[in-house]
Amino acid sequence: MDDHEGADSTAGPPASTDIAAALRSRDLLRRHKTDAAFSEFYRDHIRPLTAFLMRQGASTALAADLAQEAMAKAYRSWNEIHDPRAWIRTVASRDLLRSRMRNCIASQHTPAPAPCATLSPGPRALQR
Repeated sequence: MDDHEGADSTAGPPASTDIAAALRSRDLLRRHKTDAAFSEFYRDHIRPLTAFLMRQGASTALAADLAQEAMAKAYRSWNEIHDPRAWIRTVASRDLLRSRMRNCIASQHTPAPAPCATLSPGPRALQR
């Protein structure tokens, strides 16, 4: 038996597998740190962001929806955002403005009430 035959069967995995595993581990660690940082930001800022939108005139439900959507956008871009508080408020404010514009446009396309519905007398007028 050749001395080299037994050495191949006990050798560890190829070096490329070790490198790939190390890269996956590093990426998982980075993602974990990112998730932890974002989670802390979310906990600290979701309520103030919702209140900020309500002060701009959004209903409670709309403010909560817009805040959640802005946070989802922030999570997707988290590593590129330099000032998360300003970024999140800007995104949420713009989304609120877009929502108002959509509602305004939709209301312009709603048919006007029939003229007799607006001119009909109320119950007191009929009692005279």
